Amino acid sequence: MKKLTKLKALDLYKNFPAKISNSKFSDIYIKGYMVFENQISKNICQNILEVTKTIYKTNVKKFGINKLKEIAELGVVRSPFIYDKSYRDLLLEPLMHSICNEYFPCGYILHLCRSIILDNSSSKEVSPVEVHRDIPYLYTPTEYPLSLSFLYFFNSSSKPQLLIFKNTNKDSYYKINTSRIKINPKEGTLLAFDSNLLHCSLPVEENVAYCLFMFTTPIIKQIVTYSSEKILKKINKLNYRLNEINPLLGEKFIPPKDDDQLIERKIERINQDSTYYSTKPLEN
Repeated sequence: MKKLTKLKALDLYKNFPAKISNSKFSDIYIKGYMVFENQISKNICQNILEVTKTIYKTNVKKFGINKLKEIAELGVVRSPFIYDKSYRDLLLEPLMHSICNEYFPCGYILHLCRSIILDNSSSKEVSPVEVHRDIPYLYTPTEYPLSLSFLYFFNSSSKPQLLIFKNTNKDSYYKINTSRIKINPKEGTLLAFDSNLLHCSLPVEENVAYCLFMFTTPIIKQIVTYSSEKILKKINKLNYRLNEINPLLGEKFIPPKDDDQLIERKIERINQDSTYYSTKPLEN
């Protein structure tokens, strides 16, 4: 009988549980979250905050405050990396991608990017005060993360901004009798967590701002695919680090439109990596 073979990609997951348990980022798996202080400098925070305000003014001019409030978009700036270099640098921040590479060895895509400027009057309109998970369509836990969320905080606040429920990334949605931890981040802090972790926003008493990036395994649908002709023109208009940004947007994971496109894609992949479809013997 012919000896069985397997795709080499399967080896990436062979020791995955042990790898994650021994990773320096293992707390995201064990507790559901990690906090990294001083991840971005004060100057960068202040610059991004001003950029965010400028982009948001365009939204206000385009839609009006009342309409933004009506659709719960007050204070929201979506996909700011399209327009600004500093946001592109933030999207490519090395620590965030080191974590993603640990948890998604077969690749990952940008699921969502939005910045939020909160004040006491608008916080309930923007960031959910209800206990929730971040992943759309998925209300059950998973053993290993299917999505990771990264919150970069651009200023400090006198009171906690977020409430998280420790370990709930692997527990039932209804089992929330667990440690409740208030997160009071300082300027420049990164909060990285399993998107399945239960959490909610807390009311704030002063203006605060942060940016959320979510990266997912490609089995999760993106919020937007960044594939319309209009948005592609906007993205390509700012050439800064474009070759690094485009792979994160998930184009290679969008299903081919027909069989000819499928064959063309396979040819392109094998030209880039001659071993992409290679196999190896399956161990007994």
